[in-house]
Amino acid sequence: MEATTITISIELSKLLKSSLTSKQLETLATKHKVYINTIRRIRDRKTKKPNKEILIDLLKMSIKTHKKQITANKTALSMLQQELKKISPK
Repeated sequence: MEATTITISIELSKLLKSSLTSKQLETLATKHKVYINTIRRIRDRKTKKPNKEILIDLLKMSIKTHKKQITANKTALSMLQQELKKISPK
C-alpha cells in the first residue's frame, strides 16, 4: 500500500502560525515526544512528509483556538449592540 503524501497549503500554514502559541507547540512536542522545532517545521511547511498525527493535533488545536476567539468576539459584539440600543434614540 502506498503512503499518502500530506501537504499543507500556504494559507493553512499562516492560520496555524497566527493561532498557536509557543506553549501550545511545546505541549504538542511533549505529547508526541519530539523537539519543538519538529512541530514548527511541520507548521511552517518545511517538512516534506509531516507526521499525520502531529498535523491532526495541530489542526485540532488551531480549530479550538479559533472557536474560542469567535465565541469571545460574538459576546463582545452582542454587548456593543446592547449598549447601542440603550443609548440610541427611538
